[in-house]
Amino acid sequence: MRTSFITFFQEGGWAVPRAQTSSLPSVAAELRAGHSPAPLEDMDYETASNIPFDIVVAVDSEGGIGKRGTLPWHLPEDLKHFKKLTLATTAADKKNVVVMGRKTWQSLPEAFRPLPGRINVVLTRDKTREFPLSVAAVPSFGTLFEHLMSMTAQFEKVFVIGGAEVFSQALLQPNCQKIHLTGISRKFDCDTFFPSLESWKVVSQSPVFDDHSLEYCFKEYVRE
Repeated sequence: MRTSFITFFQEGGWAVPRAQTSSLPSVAAELRAGHSPAPLEDMDYETASNIPFDIVVAVDSEGGIGKRGTLPWHLPEDLKHFKKLTLATTAADKKNVVVMGRKTWQSLPEAFRPLPGRINVVLTRDKTREFPLSVAAVPSFGTLFEHLMSMTAQFEKVFVIGGAEVFSQALLQPNCQKIHLTGISRKFDCDTFFPSLESWKVVSQSPVFDDHSLEYCFKEYVRE
């Protein structure tokens, strides 16, 4: 079932949809204050290059993105949306790049690791960890873009897909162009959160969709 948005309200930088038939859960106090960037465990960040990139993320009503290292919800249409977005290219001979932290890499099911049809890059300073030959492991955003500069003929777009530590630093990069956000109406008691979006604005939003009483929508943000 689909319903339309009636209004949006802002709390702590979050635009949360209010459905026609019911009010969605309010944003928690910590989001009203804005989340501080998560502590960095195994990455060293540098000044980024001019290669543009987007962020792809799904969040619950309080900005949560994960619980105990996994997604606490199952939305098949969101998975299809993610796949379509990160696979689509205009040139048949090019692929898109998906960039993730070590924890996000480890959270992927083995059958989908690396994500097929895309160039997978993992941000980690752990030199002892082994990855498939097709996967590049880089210690920083600076090194990431140096790596991408050497292979511009092979890729079309770059998407940062998680997790919290990588998102926090990606948002600080001036070449972060857009956020593709799936907003989920329910609270899932997450232990990992997406940073505040106070300096970003919504430029596109889908209708509200319903999956077994779980409402969600797709939105796009750009910098204000």
